[in-house]
Amino acid sequence: MAAKISFTVTECVEVDPAQNLYRARISAESKDGNQPLDSVITIKAPGGEETVISTDPGRGTATGELFFSSPAMAVVLTGEARVNSQLLTARQSVTLKAKSAKPVPDRIEANAVGSEGEYRFIVSVLAKDNGPVANLPVGIINENTGETEKTGVTDVHGAYISDEITFTTPQCSFLVKAGALTTQIENLEGPSKWRKPPEPPEPDPRHLRGGLLNTIKSAWRQAGADKRRKCP
Repeated sequence: MAAKISFTVTECVEVDPAQNLYRARISAESKDGNQPLDSVITIKAPGGEETVISTDPGRGTATGELFFSSPAMAVVLTGEARVNSQLLTARQSVTLKAKSAKPVPDRIEANAVGSEGEYRFIVSVLAKDNGPVANLPVGIINENTGETEKTGVTDVHGAYISDEITFTTPQCSFLVKAGALTTQIENLEGPSKWRKPPEPPEPDPRHLRGGLLNTIKSAWRQAGADKRRKCP
């Protein structure tokens, strides 16, 4: 009977996606017919990584692990063992990454953050499985003027945050587009028609010794003096 070796990959997991690093758990066997063989099997990856597995003399089986890196969708691992001056080999194909379809945009969510005619827009685009949709074109359109105020693309999290958009009308509505998806943000408030009160002036450090009321009076006196100096 001819001696032979064989091995199977019982599990293969990605342990470091950034480095395309995988860990394969391997079960190996070495036999001469029905008789177990004592052998040393070297399992190799295409990138040169390898591990050595020694089979049990009584059973001819062994287990081990191989760490290897590959950007491919699948690899072929090879096994070698020398028994009685004979080189035995085996091969095993391993699928690393299933081909995934590009996520299809299913829904869009948008919010405006700001006040009084100054807003940033936060946009999120999701697929049906609630996964993010990246690299999708986004546009923010002013519905009062019909102009596109800002454009960009969603990031890896399916999100887009615009720069600040300003308007001077009392109210303004916007159309948010992401690919073929749209949503509206209506009636954002423009600048307030009420004049904002002036900021309280800083008190003169020389007048900080007379208590709180004296300090406040001093600050307003100083503001009046500053205003008179500015008048022609």
